[in-house]
Amino acid sequence: MTLDLLGYKLNKRSFADLAEMLPADVASCLRPLVGNPALSKSNFSNQVEAALGNKLTQQHLTVTLREAKRLQIKRIGRYVESLRTTFFPSTSFTPSLLNYIRLRPLFFSLWFRFRMLRHFGFMVLKKKPLVHKLDRDQKEYITQDVLPYNMSQVAMFLEGHRYRTERIILLLKALCGKHTNTQQVLCVGPRNEAELLLFSLHGFPLKNIVGIDLFSYSPLVHVMDMHDLDFENDTFDIYYSAFTLAYSQDVERASAEAIRVTKDDGLMVITMTVRGVALLTGKPADRAPGARDMLELFAPYVRHVYFQENAEWQQEHMGDDESTCVTAIFSIDKAAGS
Repeated sequence: MTLDLLGYKLNKRSFADLAEMLPADVASCLRPLVGNPALSKSNFSNQVEAALGNKLTQQHLTVTLREAKRLQIKRIGRYVESLRTTFFPSTSFTPSLLNYIRLRPLFFSLWFRFRMLRHFGFMVLKKKPLVHKLDRDQKEYITQDVLPYNMSQVAMFLEGHRYRTERIILLLKALCGKHTNTQQVLCVGPRNEAELLLFSLHGFPLKNIVGIDLFSYSPLVHVMDMHDLDFENDTFDIYYSAFTLAYSQDVERASAEAIRVTKDDGLMVITMTVRGVALLTGKPADRAPGARDMLELFAPYVRHVYFQENAEWQQEHMGDDESTCVTAIFSIDKAAGS
């Protein structure tokens, strides 16, 4: 590519800009000038006059000269950007320098807990409860077992938690590609901000991520029941639920709500234990029900399964002898159930 900033020339990019400013018939007359350089303003003006004939006006000439002038900030910026993409191509898979630093275990742990302490500090200053809980009746095992346990673990995010979360996020990033930064994500039952922060550090903007749980200390996590989601239809591109669906007291309603708020052809990520799959599907736990059994909970809306993983596969191929996880990533076909 030669960097010639002298004279006048309509290239494809500048002509496209010009075509948005001029009437269609005028722009079509100027198309033959694309790629023909002129060293002086008068020479290029003569070319424009000859091309337009009786359609020429002073406004048309002024706009065309402005867009064809090579020595202008917009054109120079495009040359520079072209050089950058040629010799230093960017990638959507590499985090920014700041995010790379934040992803380091020490920095992530400090950042995550600093945010938690800050939220707690604000609640103390405002004389409000440190944690908000869903103000509605729940089944006894939810109020006596699930909520107390999860609230006691609110400050925890162990190495295993991060490993299984980050694996799925990287798979989602590969599936979304260049559209990662536009995806609307619903994270169900995150317990704290850690999962949401990991999503953001891997390219999913934090403003596009919403968490819901039965309790919350953070404005990022809304207090809400997965059986009764307070969102419009087709709100999210990605529905992410890790080890949450097994707590459902009405799995048909929970899955129906998940499908309702997810866009058609959107992605759903469901992870639970073998015991959880057995509990929801009625399959014997000792027979190790897997991803196919779990996907039955969302039939007939499953369009394409991008990834599925059973506990036995992890134990055999990844050396994870203690794994009891079942995971599936799939897209949904909302018309299939109508």
